[in-house]
Amino acid sequence: SKMQKLRPALQDLLVDLSHDDFLKGKNEARVRKRALEIAELAHAVETMKPSEARDADPSLSILAAELSNDFRRAVRDLQAGRRVYARDVLRASTQYCIACHSRGSAGPSFPGAQAPE
Repeated sequence: SKMQKLRPALQDLLVDLSHDDFLKGKNEARVRKRALEIAELAHAVETMKPSEARDADPSLSILAAELSNDFRRAVRDLQAGRRVYARDVLRASTQYCIACHSRGSAGPSFPGAQAPE
């Protein structure tokens, strides 16, 4: 359930980061709020008990910790006025999602999603 909460928060965040308004500071408060939410959710995943995880792979905890750290750092950069750098960190941090969900068959399925032809 913790992982499922990450998806909509991340989707909303990526949409906000894609708008030019972000660099003007118009939706910065919402981006900060979403980034902190994702950092907290990732931390919750990092600290899950082994019995709560779908598998015993320790990389889940490691990747979740890195995701949380990056998002917290990006929030500090936003607060310091470094929007461009913070946006780059937030966008690049999606690599942890890919790393985790491509580590085996433990990731979720995405019904309805189709591979490009």
